[in-house]
Amino acid sequence: MDPYADKTPEKKASRPAGLKIGKFLEPDEEVTYSTRGTLYVDGDDGLRGYVTDRRVIFYAGKGFLSRPSRLYEISLKRIYSYNIIEVGLLIKKMHLQLNDLKISGDVADISGLFEAIQTAKQSSE
Repeated sequence: MDPYADKTPEKKASRPAGLKIGKFLEPDEEVTYSTRGTLYVDGDDGLRGYVTDRRVIFYAGKGFLSRPSRLYEISLKRIYSYNIIEVGLLIKKMHLQLNDLKISGDVADISGLFEAIQTAKQSSE
């Protein structure tokens, strides 16, 4: 190891390797959360959810045969309402209401997405 090597810290990458939405990110935009599983966004299935320091993104790449790529995005500044809603008596399900979008998925993904949006909104104010 060279004792005279440059010791300047590396910049944090705003486009993490392997992240499918990397081409849609703005310069210096950082992804702070991504869902592990896929979500249903207003009935459109197979989308992954991402929260950045500027917006919430729902994205699904091209399908196997003919399904096109799909991208929904909402700027943090344009989010005026976000609520978690539990439904069911015996079998509880949860969905996130984000403005007019109904987002359903795994409970861990929905609660993680909600918390990430809360944190991002507080940081942006």
